[in-house]
Amino acid sequence: MLLKCGCLLLLLAAPSLQLYASHTDSLDLSFQDSAVLDPAVVTGQVGTVKSTESIIRYRVLTTETIKQMAAVNLSDLLSRQSNIRVSNDNMLGSSINLQNLSGQQIKFLVNGMPITGRENGNINLDQINLEDVERIEIIEGPMSVIYGTDALGGVINVITKRPLLQKTTASVYHYLESIGHINFGGSIAKPIGPKAVVLGGLSRNFFTGIESAPGDRTQVWKPREQVFGNFGYFRETPKAVWNLRSDYLKETLQSKGKTTVTPVEAYAFDDYFISTRGIHSLNTQFDLSPKIRADIINGVSHYKREKRVYRKDMVTLEDRLIENDEENTNNLFVNLMARAVFSNKRKSRVNYLAGYDLNYDIASADRVQGDRISMGDFAVFGMLDLFINKELRIRPGIRMTHNTLYNAPLTPSINMMWTPGKKWQIRAAYGNGFRAPSLKEQRLLFVDINHNIQGNPNLNAEFSHNLQAGVDFKNYHKAKGIAYSFGFNTYYNNVRDMIGLILVNSASNLYSYENYGTFQGGGFMLEQKTFINNLYLETGLGAMIVRNQFSEQVGKELYISPDITFSATYNFKKQGIKSALFVKHNGRFVNYIQNEMGEVSEFFTGAMTFADLTFSKGFYKEKIMFNTGIKNLFNIKNINNINPFNNFHSGGSGTMNLSPGRSFFMRVSLKIG
Repeated sequence: MLLKCGCLLLLLAAPSLQLYASHTDSLDLSFQDSAVLDPAVVTGQVGTVKSTESIIRYRVLTTETIKQMAAVNLSDLLSRQSNIRVSNDNMLGSSINLQNLSGQQIKFLVNGMPITGRENGNINLDQINLEDVERIEIIEGPMSVIYGTDALGGVINVITKRPLLQKTTASVYHYLESIGHINFGGSIAKPIGPKAVVLGGLSRNFFTGIESAPGDRTQVWKPREQVFGNFGYFRETPKAVWNLRSDYLKETLQSKGKTTVTPVEAYAFDDYFISTRGIHSLNTQFDLSPKIRADIINGVSHYKREKRVYRKDMVTLEDRLIENDEENTNNLFVNLMARAVFSNKRKSRVNYLAGYDLNYDIASADRVQGDRISMGDFAVFGMLDLFINKELRIRPGIRMTHNTLYNAPLTPSINMMWTPGKKWQIRAAYGNGFRAPSLKEQRLLFVDINHNIQGNPNLNAEFSHNLQAGVDFKNYHKAKGIAYSFGFNTYYNNVRDMIGLILVNSASNLYSYENYGTFQGGGFMLEQKTFINNLYLETGLGAMIVRNQFSEQVGKELYISPDITFSATYNFKKQGIKSALFVKHNGRFVNYIQNEMGEVSEFFTGAMTFADLTFSKGFYKEKIMFNTGIKNLFNIKNINNINPFNNFHSGGSGTMNLSPGRSFFMRVSLKIG
């Protein structure tokens, strides 16, 4: 049934190379801000275009949305968005589900540069700070033609702010939240000539943690300190743009153990998890010839996670490092990347783009087979953009890849856009996606008193078919001060050779990564946005649909999970106050767990509804900004949940911690220049 429904769908898969963030002014909530309905986008494009002109359907979250939500990190921002589910792990942080696919199948980028450092297959969204971010561009569906592995579910590109060329600017901020968040930071950008700017920033996010019970030093939500830094050089001339940038993160997470008391001493064992990440890139855009434009990005990213165990004397409060190689671990992952797109500069009825995408991954970890392992992924790709007539565009594309450890598939895609009028865009697409087995899934060796997990070098890559179709309508009535848009999008995913951790030998309690089956899922989303003078309304109504591949053993064939979002923002112009309400409802969702005998059990993640209420006011032409409000109005903390396929050795149902609970926040910022 779902497969038949999927044949009615179509949209997506197209290229994408982000080289630099185009500049847009901070959006105000008024009719003139039609950019909210038709934003400029760069992911999936060569250059910058309006979303209505793009053959790919986008979702863009602007800096104004980030400010109104008082979002500190990417988890805060995405958790209130339609068609997205965010889950939390107290040790590994937040992860995402987009269009029924998990975070390990989503490509995360910063200015087009891949983010390294997946834990349990997911990028920790809590580690992506939003203080220096201009906007987030989201493409739902496979982007493997350009980005290769990990992009079969979509791409999320974090685009940082572009500095002013002829003006020194600086800013500082301070953020407090009642559940124990204390954040502060600042940034500066200074011109060093008529066309060049140097910039830098430093911030610290601190969370005190929340105890499990009064007097119990163990904590459900662990104390965490994050330090972020960035440095950049930006230069723009009529012939070229250079953007050299480095972003740093250091996170220290503390997991306190229970106190042991004997007649002669009192002590506890505390675990410290120290994560460091660096993303360094040089983005260049220039004319290779009068007819050819080049967009090139080269860079290196690295991620290191260390575990340190200390014995704490509860009398003297002294800490002593435990000298145990099984307890203290180091894991280092490095990615070297070079990507380029070449395209015709003057647009015509037949346009092209072609490029290369070279990636080399290195892992040095205590719990992998071999002191150092590596994997190369070298690809070329090409696409044609065909204007059949003024109304119809077709964009076929293909990617050819050589991987040093597995057989990479040939990856095709085709996009179509029909514009029967200036107000309408109808898009459809088919695309292949794939995810290469990670080095950890291939070479992990983790054996101790509690674990016996071994990687599998014979894994096949996950390979997907994706169909999407959507229609968008936008209209403006300047005389009446009204602007509105409607969008309807449907999708279908078929992913074969899904990779999961499965018990393969009950006698030795051995777990290994295996290709366990085929996933089929789909869904739809109806979205509406409206400006009426000072009021902005946004509504999303949709559902995620999953076909149960184990229906012969347990449960029913199809499960449908509602997905509902609503936001309202009102600008009290006389008082200079902006208020905003954000509501997100996630319906009940099905999960599965399977043992070595092939027996399957079915569990459900319960339904939940989150709501946030915020207020903001500017002073001295908004040089000083004050934000306050309430997050998690309904005080949602946890729900019953099981994590499917990724944690089989835990077994049974459990509880997923969603939030520390209702909180009150306050943020003050000062902008100079």
